[in-house]
Parts: sequence; structure tokens; C-alpha cells
Amino acid sequence: MNKELPKVYEPQQVESRIYQMWEDHDCFKGVEDSKKKPFSIVMPPPNVTGQLHMGHALDCTLQDILTRFKRMQGYAALWVPGTDHAGIATQIKVEEELRVKEGKTRYDLGREKFLERVWKWKEEYGNRIVQQQKKMGVSCDWSRARFTMDEGCSKAVRETFCELYDKGLIYKGSRIINWCPHCVTALSDAEVEYVDKPGHLWYIRYPLADGSGDIVVATTRPETMMGDTGVAVNPEDENFKHLIGKKCILPIMNREIPIVGDEYCEIGFGTGAVKMTPAHDPNDFEVGLRHNLEVIRVIADDGHINENGGPYNGMDRYECRKAIVKDLEEQGYLVKVEPYNHNVGTCYRCHNDVEPLISAQWFVKMEPLAKEALRVVNEGEVKFVPEHFSKTYTNWMENCHDWCISRQLWWGHQIPAWTCEDCGHINVKREDPTACEKCGSTHLTREEDVLDTWFSSALWPFSTLGWPEQTADLNYWSAAARKGMYDVMCQYVDIVQELANVLTTRFNDGQISKTDLLQVQSRLKEAELNKSAAYKDYQIALQNLNVLMGVPPMTPVEIADAITTVQPLPMHIGEEAALQNRPDFTISRLNVEYQKRQINLSKAKYNPTLAIGFQGTWGTPMLNVKGSDQLWTPAVFASLKIPLFRWGARFKEVNSQKAILRSKEYVMDYTRDQISQEVANSWTSLTENTKQIDVAEEACKIAEENLDLNTFSYKEGKLPILDVLSAQLSWIQSYSSLIQTWYQQKASLAQYNKAVGIRRLQ
Repeated sequence: MNKELPKVYEPQQVESRIYQMWEDHDCFKGVEDSKKKPFSIVMPPPNVTGQLHMGHALDCTLQDILTRFKRMQGYAALWVPGTDHAGIATQIKVEEELRVKEGKTRYDLGREKFLERVWKWKEEYGNRIVQQQKKMGVSCDWSRARFTMDEGCSKAVRETFCELYDKGLIYKGSRIINWCPHCVTALSDAEVEYVDKPGHLWYIRYPLADGSGDIVVATTRPETMMGDTGVAVNPEDENFKHLIGKKCILPIMNREIPIVGDEYCEIGFGTGAVKMTPAHDPNDFEVGLRHNLEVIRVIADDGHINENGGPYNGMDRYECRKAIVKDLEEQGYLVKVEPYNHNVGTCYRCHNDVEPLISAQWFVKMEPLAKEALRVVNEGEVKFVPEHFSKTYTNWMENCHDWCISRQLWWGHQIPAWTCEDCGHINVKREDPTACEKCGSTHLTREEDVLDTWFSSALWPFSTLGWPEQTADLNYWSAAARKGMYDVMCQYVDIVQELANVLTTRFNDGQISKTDLLQVQSRLKEAELNKSAAYKDYQIALQNLNVLMGVPPMTPVEIADAITTVQPLPMHIGEEAALQNRPDFTISRLNVEYQKRQINLSKAKYNPTLAIGFQGTWGTPMLNVKGSDQLWTPAVFASLKIPLFRWGARFKEVNSQKAILRSKEYVMDYTRDQISQEVANSWTSLTENTKQIDVAEEACKIAEENLDLNTFSYKEGKLPILDVLSAQLSWIQSYSSLIQTWYQQKASLAQYNKAVGIRRLQ
């Protein structure tokens, strides 16, 4: 029976069918292969804020071209996909949806319920992004798909934060930061976009405290003058240097402030005198530090004037600007106004004007990091193409400020820091602490802020490929593999040395040309260098193993187990057995059970209660000639309480607890799926790597036999020396591949052990 082809090409059917066939046959799966050179790309993760745009399409296309090209060239190609939680961008989207559809804010829901909403958003739009990428035909290894807030990435973020904190590179302090009043969060310098906007330069008269005159300052921001704590002039300015050390009166506020000399002031700009507002300008902040000026913040987080703003308390910052200019003019302090265009910082997300203000935030010290980044460029380890971009890079590195990494958001990686309520000590830990490390108090409060999205995104190339997971097994077998490589290189040097000795004798006898001898001697020097490099790698691997085991790096280590012993395949452990062993699933399951009990407790608080009691008393009923008789009088009572008017509170509390339960159930289900995937993937890797050992061993035997035959034929004068050298190279390459195969088998076994939740298979 003939099947009629459709008259019109239907891409929805054809492309979906073909892509599904690719997936079913693991066409894009990145498999480690010791015989192939690795080539890997980690996809810059798109934000889960909606759907892909043309920029994403272009970027994915370029990556797909490179990956497919390398795959066809014979490389072991791996393209790792994933998505980014995009802290501020995603939270803004969800808050906007909440405001438009329900007329609520995140504060109306509370942190737990709001985060539940964001996770639902992520599931919807994150999945949409994946489907859009598949429609494009991207050749990613979807079995390795990651999210910047999944377990492995979260662990990498926490490890990095703690490591940098322990090294003194992360600190909490009060500094001038970029603040978005609309998003109500701090921003990094890279998240501020500068826009040229028309404005004005206001010239304001500050009377001298001694009544001898006044000093005129020029400013673009009169709304911050309530926070002025000084006036600065250049000490070389002939017009003002006689005023240094005197005081002037701050208009409106009628507060005395000092006049200081600082080279920051530019002679000839404005009037040459600059008002100092250390709480609202980064340059003023630095000048204030040099001259010990007071710091007075007058703009609140929401962009309104706070209680330090005197008569302008509660006004919007731009409403305040109009009001204070009017008051200055009426009181005779405003000298003149000039038009002035200047760069204004705006939020890269909401495009509202950013407010520089002093705030307690978490920072990364950039100078030590920038120093090393400059060194590798200056010494030629890293080269820019074209070269002139190195100047831009150098200027950037030399002028970068400490990076503000804390964000006043709910969606993101919460900072792993706990403040002791009793002694004030900050505890930064890889695991949640139960007591203060300084005083032992259990009254700990976790930092509410989350980390800048770029803190986790910067770790993306490492966290997606397993960092910081390091096990003793993997490190041990890594050391064993490097020992095996060193042993092979020693054997290789002996083989080449033996041939060189033979050729030296034959050359001295005039039997061969000097060309043959030089070629062998060159190969010998190359082999000796490779031997030295192999020994260095072996020693470093031993030192790393010692550090992991908690002993000094130079402690002698004996690698007893040979890398050449093949580990037999263990019994395949199913998902249910793995779930029993894995502590992460146990914890998530216990959290669900605990939350169910919390719901029952919440319900019980509002249920009718029945109280039953029993009591008795001794008494004397009457007197007679025989004396008094004691009488026992028993009594039984009961009471019933019915909370008739608290069902609204019961409904609200129970529903709140149920929302938390759904969130914890989601985490448990997600953990279960991750474990199932890890077990399946690690088992596949283990079985395939074990199969490859026989092939690699056979290849070594062939290479060894070929070397013997070529060496014998050369000595008989039947082959040129180049054939022998080529056979030697094939032999060393075959043995290198075999050692790598042995290691991969043991590494995959260690990964399988980790996936099923046991230390070592019995």
C-alpha cells in the first residue's frame, strides 16, 4: 500500500520526531573516552524569566556549530545545558505578576509562600526554555542539565563563600553601595547603567560660622544636603586655602560643619568648593574617611527622606529636591542655577535612578584577586586577541572596587552566616550551626540576604562538572593513576635509552648515519622531560591526597593498590535501595513528615477540648459519745471548650502550614528524581568504562608487539629509524590510554558508590 506524502512540509512533526530519535539514541551524550581529546562547552545559562529571545538563539547556534564540528572531528564533545535562577530579574517578574493579578506584594504572602510561587514560575518558564532550545535542535547532553540553585551548585556556592571568608576575602561592613529604591536591593557596579541626563548645577551659599563671610558650593543633588558634614576645597586653591580649618553653617539645618582641604576637589570646577555628604556619595565617603567626617544618612531604602532630613521627612527624594530649592531661594541661600548634563546611574532591570548610599552589606575584597588576574596577563600566560583589549582589561582590574555581593531579596542563595544574639559573633559555616563557635549560645539568627546572582553564575563552569566534590577514593585513584603513568614513562625512557645505546655503538662503527643517532637522542631527551613531568604530577597528587586526609602535604604515602587491577562490576542497586542509603533524601523525607505533624498540631489548637477530673475530700459529719467518724466525699467533673469564633484563624494557619508542606514535598520529589538520575548515569558509566578495559589492554599488546617487530627489522636493516620511533610513540600512547581507562573505571565506581549512598561496596 502506497503512503501519500504530505503536500506541505510540516516542521512541527518532522523536527520533533527527528529530535526525539536523537535523544532516544543518546546522540548528544558526552561520554568520557580516553582515546579522544575532550572538548566541552558549558552553556551560559539563560534566565528563567520568561522565554528565549534572538540573542539566545544566536548564542545557542554558535555553540551548537562548534560542538557538532568538534564531534565530527572525533573529539569527545560535551555541551552542558542549564538555566540560571537570575535572582533580581526573576523576583521582579513574579512580584509584578502578583501585583497585577492579585493586587498583593511578597510581604502579603511571606517568605515561604512567596518562594513557593517563584519555584512554580521556574518550573513553568524553565521548562519552556528547554523546549524552545530543543525546537532549535541544539545538541546538548540533557542528562547533565543543571540549575544554578540545584543541590550541587548550591554546595559549590556555599563552599566558595566559606573558603573566601576563611581567607579574609569576604567581609561585612558599611560602605557606599548602589541602591535601587524600586527593587529595594543593593546592586553591584556592573548592574548600574549610566545614562546622560539633563540636570542643573545649583550654587548654594554656606555662611561662615565666625560671621566673616560665606563659601559658595555647587551641587547637582541639593536633596542630600541635610546629610552634609563638611565642605572640601583644594589645599592649593588660592581662593579657599585660608578657610581650611574654619567652620560654616549648613543652611536649613543650621548645623556647624568643618571646611577641610583635600586634593579630590578640582580647581576651577564649579566654585572649587564641594559639599561633603559621606553617606550618599562614594567620593565624599572616601574624603570623609580621610578627615574623620560624620556620616549622616538622609535617604531611606524606599527613596524617601528619613527622620534625619528635618522638615523634609517623608518626602520623595525628587519632591524634596523641589522643596529644598524653593526654601533655599526664599531664605537667600541660592546664588544661581545653571543647566548641566551629567551621567546618572540607573538600575539595569527597572531603569530607575540608583541611589548611592551607605549600607551594611557583604563584600568581596577585589585587590588581591585583581592582582593575580593582572599578573597572568602581564607575564603573557593569558593573551588578548586583539592585543589592545589588554589595556581595557588592565584599566578595569586596576580600578575595580570591592564587590558588593549581598542582595535584599528572597529568591537566591541565602548567605550562610549566622549572628549570635548573645555575643554578636558571626558564624560562617559549610553546615548549619547549632551553637555559636565563640560563646556556645544556641540563639543564632541567619542572615536574611541572598547572594548576587553572579556569585553562583561565576562558578557555573566548575559546579556543573562536579566541583567541589572530592572524595578520598577519587583522590587515591588519581594518585595511583599518576604513579602508573610515571612507571610507564620510566619504562619508556629505558626503551629509548637502550635503542640510543645500540645506535651509538653502530654509529661509532660507521654502520649508520648521524641523522639516525640524532633522531633517537632527541626522542630520548623528550622522553626524559615527560618522565620528569609525570613525576611532578605524581607528587602533587600525593600531596593533595594528604591534605584531603588531614595530614601534612609532605607526609610519605604508599600507594598499595595497583591502578592496573580491574574492579569487578558490583550488583546494580535500584532506586529504592539508594533512597534508603542517601542522607539527603532521608532529610527531605523527615522534613515532610515533620511538617505533616505541624499541620496536625495546628489543627489541634482549634479543636474542641474536653477536660475530665476527679477529686475527693475528708469531712466530719457529726459528733457522738464515741468521738468523730471521718467521711470521704468523692466528686467527678467535666468541662467542654468549643472555639466558635476562631475558625478563620484556624483556616489561615493550617493553609499556611500546608503551603510549607507542598514546598517540602517538592524538594523531596526533586531529590528523589536527582538520585534516580545519578544512579542510572553512574551505572551506565561504570559498565561502559569496565568494557573499555579489555579493548585498551588488547591495544597495548598490539602496540608492544609492533614495537618489538619494528625494532628487530631496523636492526636487520629492513626499516628506517622513523618507523621505530613511530612504534615507540604508539606504544607510549597506548599505555597512557590504558592507564586513563583503568582510572576512569575506578572513578566511575567511586561515583556509583556516591550515587547509591555507600562508602565502598563490599
